[in-house]
Amino acid sequence: MKMNWKNSDLWIDMINMIFGIVIIILAVIAIQSSGNGQRLFAVVFLLGTLMFLLNALKFFRRSRFQAIVFLVFAIILAAACAVSIGGVIGG
Repeated sequence: MKMNWKNSDLWIDMINMIFGIVIIILAVIAIQSSGNGQRLFAVVFLLGTLMFLLNALKFFRRSRFQAIVFLVFAIILAAACAVSIGGVIGG
């Protein structure tokens, strides 16, 4: 089976896989870290938001309902990111 690198869905999947690996690594470091953990969680939430937005773009053509679900989760993670950044700045 030959991969079509011009396929946008393939690129979105590859980017999501890279983001997922980075999120796992950063989350482990953030949990084990005592001082910079909050800053890393803000980055984790931001990358998660980007992943959900990419999936919303991917599914927008196929199923608007799935795209809306991904957008809702992206908004939730963006709010978590904002709260996490607020905790870093305020505390």
